[in-house]
Amino acid sequence: MGLPKIANMTSPFLQALKNRVLVLDGAMGTTIHTYPLDVNKDYDGLENCSEVLCRTRPDVIGQIHEGFLAAGCDAVESNTFGSNKLVLNEFGIAAETFDLNKRAVEIARAACLKYSSPEKPRFVIGSMGPGTRLPTLGHTTFDVLVDSYREQVRGLLAGGVDALLLETQQDLLTIKAALNAIMEVMHEQSTQVPVMVQVTIETTGTMLVGSDMSAVVAAIEPYACVVSLGLNCATGPAEMGEHIQYLSHHWPRLISVVPNAGLPIIVEGQAAYPLTAHDFALSLMRFVNEYGVNIVGGCCGSSYEHLRAVTDALAQQGAHVRPREMVPLGAQVSSLYTAEDIRQETSYLIVAERTNPNGSRQFNRLLEVGDFDAMVSMAKDEIHDGSHVLDVSVDFVGR
Repeated sequence: MGLPKIANMTSPFLQALKNRVLVLDGAMGTTIHTYPLDVNKDYDGLENCSEVLCRTRPDVIGQIHEGFLAAGCDAVESNTFGSNKLVLNEFGIAAETFDLNKRAVEIARAACLKYSSPEKPRFVIGSMGPGTRLPTLGHTTFDVLVDSYREQVRGLLAGGVDALLLETQQDLLTIKAALNAIMEVMHEQSTQVPVMVQVTIETTGTMLVGSDMSAVVAAIEPYACVVSLGLNCATGPAEMGEHIQYLSHHWPRLISVVPNAGLPIIVEGQAAYPLTAHDFALSLMRFVNEYGVNIVGGCCGSSYEHLRAVTDALAQQGAHVRPREMVPLGAQVSSLYTAEDIRQETSYLIVAERTNPNGSRQFNRLLEVGDFDAMVSMAKDEIHDGSHVLDVSVDFVGR
């Protein structure tokens, strides 16, 4: 398994991944909660806004980064999970978007410089979370999301990140909006850094809005800037196995796995994560050895001890990339929920064209009066008649 074919092949971060498995850090959020921080003094009155700590308590954030680097991690994620304009606006500090992102990267970089060596360079990954509003569910619009992420990307690049990571993603439209923002800003600044994407698959087997892993691969593969695809959060490693296996067979680039320290359980009214450091490391080693995973790390509940166990396990067996057997998918199209092969095994690809005003007068009339239930019924009829793909359009002359 070689490096993905993207333009920025001189990236030190990508070169570090060439022949070895790279270890990301563990949980920022749950580690912050181990500190006795005051809502008013430390959080500036902004309860649950961990990102503001980059301004008020950079010492704490720096200590957490150093803790994971001391445990042997190759990279740390900036404390910017919620530092896009939409989320920060909920706390009334959207104007700080650029500064908080830039400052977070600088804090992480200072920690990395303490631990970097020619033999083991350390990297800063710009964390970009999903926000609190999903476009597929109508919480916000695509354009608003692009604008929100655009300012975050500017701050992360100004700080000097080695790569960008879209993580804990729950909606394919959110991912596409963030990727658009990233590409726009990189074009604007004539620069390029590797981009990583990690989705969150619930115990139901899909993303929050219903997308399965085939839809994720089909939707993300065309973006050449994305060098790795993987999973993080929601579950422990055991529940991720089926989805990582799919990626190992069908995703042509690098793969990352960043699980929680087990499925969360409630202990005395508090969320707890049951996996020991030893068991956590064993699970990640299985992904490396069986599925050729290139990047591992920890999400919620993963401590310094969890990541030290992972780095020790990799060191004992040699952190080399394992080959994996690829099954080329060929051309695909994706709905919100799943992917469809363009080439059918038993017939030609059937595209239904009645779900657009140029293909059906009936659909045109229904569109004019806004009868969406009837239009959906027409689409279902096309599926029942054997169509593989719906050609949907809601545009007509004069509208």
